[in-house]
Amino acid sequence: MHIYLPDIKRQKGLPIDVLLESSLEDILGDSHESGQVEASFNVSTAGNEIILNGKIEVQTITECSRCLESFNLLYYIDVNEVFTMETGDKSKESTPHSLALESAETLTVNGDYLYLKEYIRQVIILERGNSNLCADYCKGICAGCGKNLNITPCDCGHKEDEIDERFLKLKDLYSDN
Repeated sequence: MHIYLPDIKRQKGLPIDVLLESSLEDILGDSHESGQVEASFNVSTAGNEIILNGKIEVQTITECSRCLESFNLLYYIDVNEVFTMETGDKSKESTPHSLALESAETLTVNGDYLYLKEYIRQVIILERGNSNLCADYCKGICAGCGKNLNITPCDCGHKEDEIDERFLKLKDLYSDN
């Protein structure tokens, strides 16, 4: 997933639409997730900066955090980013500290290609949720017998309002004195 920069520079500030597609496995590496990633960007230049605007669409099959069933998940990530093209003339007065600070705060590009695979991977990791739900009304699984409560009601006798013995002392914290 890369963009050839001389094509962008020739437009002299006019935006170019770029569509990049890849599998989620290729972007995330050793992840167990499967799916598709489609990135559509509007790319332009301003001086030595490359302006990237657009969205990333991620379609994956994941597991519900409540009922543990697999389901299709589709989400979009808005992208507005500025990359700075390195000119190669670093001042000799730069200290290691100032160079490290600059590299942490600025996305830089070196050469004729803007490689976006690592950038897209990081954006996807930061955006995706830790607890994906198949539906807002998902009932989950029974803590007693493990049945999926969306499919069949539980008859194991487990009561949600029962307090685990290990947590009885916590109940005293909320009792009236």
